Order: sequence, then C-alpha cells, then structure tokens
Amino acid sequence: MFVQRLFNLVRQLIFSHWVRGYAEHHGVCEDTYIAWLGPLHLGVNECFVLDHDDVFISVHFPTPGGKLHLGYAVSLGADDIRPSGFYAYREGLWSKF
Repeated sequence: MFVQRLFNLVRQLIFSHWVRGYAEHHGVCEDTYIAWLGPLHLGVNECFVLDHDDVFISVHFPTPGGKLHLGYAVSLGADDIRPSGFYAYREGLWSKF
C-alpha cells in the first residue's frame, strides 16, 4: 500500500501547479516527466513497452566534486527495470544502499 500511495502522490504533485521547472520527454519506450517542488526533484517514468512504471524523489547537495543526489525510487509492475529503494548518485557514479 505504501508503494502505491507514494507513487500516486508523486504523480499528482508533478502535474500540479505547485511545481517549477516542469519538463517532459517522450521516447520510444517510455514517457518521462520531471519537476521541482522546493528542494525536491520529482520524476515519473511510464514505460509502455514493458510492465513497468516508476517515480522518484531526490534532493541535490553541492559538493567539491560535483552534485550529490540522494533519493528514493518506487517501482510498479512485473518488469523490474529500475528497482525500488534508496539511491545515491554523484558525478556519473551510481550506488544503491
């Protein structure tokens, strides 16, 4: 239930009038929507080729080597393309914890 509720909340927020910097990309396999809500970076990925949709919420911190992105992702569907859970991203490095 938590996963579905968080997914719905992020999806509603990203299409609300409260966000700034809204952008979307329509690719061959999925549609992506991103926006900012204060310091939170929100994203929705809707895959229409596979059974997979996901959302993420992240915060970005400046560091001497570049920005550090800390976030949480929620995935729905049978195909686990981008798994749910916490993540950290910095300067092209991806780690999951």
